Amino acid sequence: MSFDINNEDNEPQPFIRQESQPKRRGTQPASRTSGGGLGCALVGIVFVLVAVLIGIALLLPPFSLGERLFSPPYTQLNQQNTSTSVGGLTVALDPANAESGFGVRLKVISYEVFSGQTAPEPEDVTWITAARGALPQSLTPLSPIYLIEKQGTIPGAVLTIAVPQGAEVTLIDLYRYDLQTSRWQFVASHPSDDNKTLIANVKALPDRLAVFLPSRLVPVIGVAVDVGQDLKRDAAALANTIYPAGLQPAASGALQGVLPAGIEIGHSYGVVPVIRNFATPAAVDVATVTMLLQNSGLRAIHIERLVDFASSKTYQGLAIDYRRLPPEQRDNFTDFITTLAQKLHNANLTLTVVVPFPTQDGSNFNTGAYDWRSIGATADSVQIVFPLDPQALADKGLVSNVLQWAAGEVNRARLQAAISVLSVQETDGSFTSVSAGDALAPLGRVVVKPNTPIQPENPVEVGLTGYAAQFLPLDSSNTPGIKYFNPDGTLVGTMWLTTGAAISKRLERVATYNLAGVVALDLASPGAPNDAVNTLSGYKVNQPAVQPSALSLKWMVMSNGTLVSESTAIPGTPFIIKPKKESVVNAEVVGAQSTLGPVTINVLAPAAVPTQAAPPATLPATASP
Repeated sequence: MSFDINNEDNEPQPFIRQESQPKRRGTQPASRTSGGGLGCALVGIVFVLVAVLIGIALLLPPFSLGERLFSPPYTQLNQQNTSTSVGGLTVALDPANAESGFGVRLKVISYEVFSGQTAPEPEDVTWITAARGALPQSLTPLSPIYLIEKQGTIPGAVLTIAVPQGAEVTLIDLYRYDLQTSRWQFVASHPSDDNKTLIANVKALPDRLAVFLPSRLVPVIGVAVDVGQDLKRDAAALANTIYPAGLQPAASGALQGVLPAGIEIGHSYGVVPVIRNFATPAAVDVATVTMLLQNSGLRAIHIERLVDFASSKTYQGLAIDYRRLPPEQRDNFTDFITTLAQKLHNANLTLTVVVPFPTQDGSNFNTGAYDWRSIGATADSVQIVFPLDPQALADKGLVSNVLQWAAGEVNRARLQAAISVLSVQETDGSFTSVSAGDALAPLGRVVVKPNTPIQPENPVEVGLTGYAAQFLPLDSSNTPGIKYFNPDGTLVGTMWLTTGAAISKRLERVATYNLAGVVALDLASPGAPNDAVNTLSGYKVNQPAVQPSALSLKWMVMSNGTLVSESTAIPGTPFIIKPKKESVVNAEVVGAQSTLGPVTINVLAPAAVPTQAAPPATLPATASP
């Protein structure tokens, strides 16, 4: 049998009949009709199958012909048409970057559909089921789910989402659902000036987007411990995490220094060593860290040494506290944190990054070398160091503004406030941490004039030996203050007392924005106030705030263990008493729970009063002889 190579069906061809061969009786020539029909049928089937397959391919991505024919068309965004909106969501391009050929199609998925109360459209069933299953229980949807489809490459966009009616704008967040990872992820956004919308500047359009209300977080407490400090038992019982400090980076990328003693692993708290570029805040080593960041080789070595150290014991992770870095190191520091976070996460360890308090830059905030948004996207925790200036902690002060802004840059569940519990000395606009005893020391001690002993009920003047002082009225930060003056009336300085009420007010600021918690920087210091642990414990279990008390000076006189008299006066006003017998005088600084005495006043015993001699007895008259 032979085949005709030009026959596309490879249909068998009949033999060529030779004339010399006679026909056989009873035989018929081979028929082409039956074979040709079968071939044509096969060809038709093949063509049908190919057509079906092509049709299916056209209906599936990336062609999606059916969707293109029967779904709403994409809105083309360009320099003439820069935005499109639907159901409270607006997608807008920067006209300078709006390129032709980019299209957006928006769709609103109601809460009833997303929650399963109403059946979704067939094309939405799969992703809605996955997104609903991936939604954390801590997030409550407040808006519809916005579906964003796009054509072309977008250089970035501005998303504006209406704030749901009745929602508190400082407590709501944007989240996007990533189809690739099947996870909900935080989207940085900030309220508009009128608080009616949330505005998000994004580099890439999210696939799905919605407004959520995070549930109230149970605050976590961290306690920082420096070398030479002791972790007290009550502080250890309070802490969720202990942050021992004492290690610094060396020029080689290795670590140098020692951690404080007494920090044990395996207790109720996690241990996260802090790597800092300073031993004391007054001497920050900027040069070493800058060199490590600039040199990619040294930076890689430094990261490996950090991971090796974190893996050497059963630590929970590491904390990085590199201060005063030059702004031009912003990209290098971001790359350093991103790589370090990846390697620590691969080792099942966490990363905490301490960021300095930002500076005000008009209506915005300048974070210098620290890209909060990028750091917050990779680190497990971001600690904001609060300023020492109490005025920044007043109502509607700088701290409140920064915390509201920070909750829009970083997931609030990752934000912590690092606060000092020590008092503060202010001199010529600079602020230094001091103990409560040092803050009150310029008042002096109780002294008596004149020197004792004295005669009973003689007047005695009681006063203080220190500087002339003025107690300041309380402001909304609840931080008592004392101004000290030289004899000529010039100001020496101001002391701000960090009392339990002052600490409570700072914790209230953190709770207002539903942040993850706080880190007490000086709780292990000998100068920490006695009521600091109790105040932090109350915050942890949501107890009422400690009520503030203005400073005042109260004089008390005791005699034989009994209160004889007391009087409240302003500093510098003499206290006059007339003791009848030995007495003890003390001065209490009300609002600071501190005393400046006591002093004993010795009183002479009453002098003996001479008695008159009795007149001679009169003899009875006798009879004359």
